[in-house]
Amino acid sequence: TTQAIEKWSRRGFHAQHITHLRYTLLTHLYCGEFEQAEKLLLDNWRALSRSFLLRVPLVRILIGQLCAGCTLGMLAFDHQRRLRRLRHARKIARKLHRELDPWAQAVAFGIEAAVAEWEGRKPRAVELLQKAAKRFRNCDMPGFAVAAEHHAGRIQDDETGMCRMQDA
Repeated sequence: TTQAIEKWSRRGFHAQHITHLRYTLLTHLYCGEFEQAEKLLLDNWRALSRSFLLRVPLVRILIGQLCAGCTLGMLAFDHQRRLRRLRHARKIARKLHRELDPWAQAVAFGIEAAVAEWEGRKPRAVELLQKAAKRFRNCDMPGFAVAAEHHAGRIQDDETGMCRMQDA
């Protein structure tokens, strides 16, 4: 996709650019390359925000999810800015909660669960993941629901959690 996007117009930031950005960010996040993902996002943020694409709810939700992924992923490496990153993740979750799309609510609960887990509030993280799973199921997104339930079981780390992981 890099070769294709290089042939695309450099004037403005179009749907093709957002698609390329999204999949490149997902690849970096999947590979644990959080610094590269964050740099890529920051390098493209000005063009993205000027493009009006963030006025499209789907784009806002997808980008919010990716921003949170970068922010939360960097927590393991950036101990000096830990509190700032946790605040930023909470801010992203609040914005997603304001979206009308129920899928955004599920994503927001997942982000809040990650923050709670980082803060050592495991019971709260499990509760939030259960809310996320329920919302994902209501949105007909069973794969995301199973992932949330499985992670809740892993965090719970007891017999009930093991059952939850198996049931997921």
